[in-house]
Amino acid sequence: MIITKQGRRMFPTLQYGIDGLEPTKKYNVFVDIIPSEVTTMKFQAGKWIKSNTPASKQSKSCVYLHPESPNTGAFWMRNEVIFSKIKLTNNKKNPDSHMLLNSMHKYLPRLHIVEVTDSKETENVQTFMFPETKFIAVTAYQNDGAQFTKLRY
Repeated sequence: MIITKQGRRMFPTLQYGIDGLEPTKKYNVFVDIIPSEVTTMKFQAGKWIKSNTPASKQSKSCVYLHPESPNTGAFWMRNEVIFSKIKLTNNKKNPDSHMLLNSMHKYLPRLHIVEVTDSKETENVQTFMFPETKFIAVTAYQNDGAQFTKLRY
């Protein structure tokens, strides 16, 4: 996944099908991105391998609230929930609230569904992780990638 100082949209986008919610209750739906390895990665001999360098500590949480939150369970279950506006950056100043990541680190997006209630306490938090969504953040593609860089969305 390419990251830049000015921020770059995720490609491919995260898309989820949600079911099992109470149709009339309201929910916030959001994504965060957490490190999935304790070391950095390197591209060597045509493949990704773990390096001996410890991964950097995340300086702040990377959270993206879906812009249609809060909404009813019926709304979220009606169609796929698409996170098409998430932007990734390596800019520590992060003026536009993009998700701050470190290059050559492996990450895992997590989907969170939180019931919205009148109380201040967080209730019924559901978190989902899908290992197939893991990615390595880079500032440039590391492989030959001639075919990959021609993909358009």
